[in-house]
Amino acid sequence: MCGIIGVWSPDTESLLEILLSGVDYLHRRGPEGKGAGLVNPIRETLISNRANTDKEKAEFKATIKRMAYDIRAKMALGQTRYITDERYESEVLLRTNTQPMHLWFEREFGITQEAIGIHNGNIRQKERLTDLIGPRTRSKADVDTRPLIELTMEYLRKEVSDWDAVKRVMEALLDVDGAASVGFSAGDSLIAFRDPQGYRPLVLGRVGDAHVFVSESGFFNEAAAIFGYDNVEITGSIKPGEMVRIDPEGILERRILLDIGEDNHRPCAFEEFYIKRGDCLAECGSISVRRIREQQGIDIGNFYREELQGVSTVIPVEKSGIIYAQGLALALG
Repeated sequence: MCGIIGVWSPDTESLLEILLSGVDYLHRRGPEGKGAGLVNPIRETLISNRANTDKEKAEFKATIKRMAYDIRAKMALGQTRYITDERYESEVLLRTNTQPMHLWFEREFGITQEAIGIHNGNIRQKERLTDLIGPRTRSKADVDTRPLIELTMEYLRKEVSDWDAVKRVMEALLDVDGAASVGFSAGDSLIAFRDPQGYRPLVLGRVGDAHVFVSESGFFNEAAAIFGYDNVEITGSIKPGEMVRIDPEGILERRILLDIGEDNHRPCAFEEFYIKRGDCLAECGSISVRRIREQQGIDIGNFYREELQGVSTVIPVEKSGIIYAQGLALALG
């Protein structure tokens, strides 16, 4: 249930405004921790910051702004973390495992290479990803994001193109039935991709001259209020098995790398039922999440019409239950 956002912008000021408003928007998807990675693709400079304690969260925006201007960042990745495993509730593990994963890879002659990655999803068989290549960094993180980013970086170093490398990662995710919407940068570009089964959502759009990918389309509604409705556009969902690459000059290219057929796609129904905000578009892209929830409330009312005769008041459970209750009340008259 984590939230992720990636931004390319021609200037640092707008990059920060979009990134930080996006992290704020995604807070309800991951209230336990948040972080951001910043990239100057001309210098191939990467830097990151993570916040877990109340003090760190209070200082997060000021810290990120200072860091971004220091390196004149043009690309950014952000994540808000939701804990789904009680093992990671301790302060030490939460700090270690909060994203972005900023990893250093050892190369020949003592040279190191950096990479920053973010991930929304769940890979229960993460050990099988590690077994493919073995540990590649000295990171102490033990969440599934670490082997996923290590695998991505390893294949990027071996393959001729970014596209071939990410396709191999997608094949590995398919083999372990892994759910992953991913943002990644090794300093020279910004990459986003979804696993071939499309478990977790990822939406592409534009804010001013900036390219943005984010977990929910509802973010663009908020961005329109800040930047103006004429300056915001939703391109649509990044498709299952699709990769998007943005180069240092902001040239965007997208390709479907692994198409397993629509019948094999498995988008998480819980996103539409509970997680997404009501003004988001559903996975199909043609109707809102609010309309789906309202219709489900109507269907429940119609199904239990006889049992609910005489009901005069419907009381919703906040917050996701409100729309269902409105549909139920509508059905009951």
